[in-house]
Amino acid sequence: MRLATMDGGYPLASRIKLATVRRLGGVAIEEAAKSFLYRPQWGRPLAAILQSLLRGHSAWTVGERELFAAFVSKLNRCSYCVGAHGALASKHIGNETFQSALADWRTAAVRAEVRAMLAFLETMTLRPGALGPVDAAALTAGGVDRRAALEAIYIGWWFNVGNRSADAFGLQQPPPNSLPRAVRFLLLLGYRV
Repeated sequence: MRLATMDGGYPLASRIKLATVRRLGGVAIEEAAKSFLYRPQWGRPLAAILQSLLRGHSAWTVGERELFAAFVSKLNRCSYCVGAHGALASKHIGNETFQSALADWRTAAVRAEVRAMLAFLETMTLRPGALGPVDAAALTAGGVDRRAALEAIYIGWWFNVGNRSADAFGLQQPPPNSLPRAVRFLLLLGYRV
């Protein structure tokens, strides 16, 4: 169910940002950014966390982090986030690699560290109560150090929360013809609002 408030009722500063992006970028602002701008007092901190996780300094490439976001979103059946972050992951790691990782991470042509992290994220998302020392040992055996593991776990956490929010807000996919422009915009500016 889409919340009607997502289509209006923004504070003046947010309305100005929305209009500026639309005019300068030639693209309507992406739905998730609109949700951050609706209540900026909580949206800005959440967007800052997302920017840090997906664009900040990391042991993982931008493409790998976007893959983690799309992978968790797929497990949560959040088509909006799979589409948005999948498009970004595909741009960085290639569509074939991205699609194969979503279809079966066990056989995908990704680094061993990514494969180990995808296994962990799958358990964390689908069976969180089953996580234990064996899962941490599998990460270490897969070559994932503690810092890299924590970075990916934070991405998994954010998307386990964010997917539910996207579904609750009823976020809608942009029309196919505007997705390439939205991807370019996100690649350029990231997740800042």
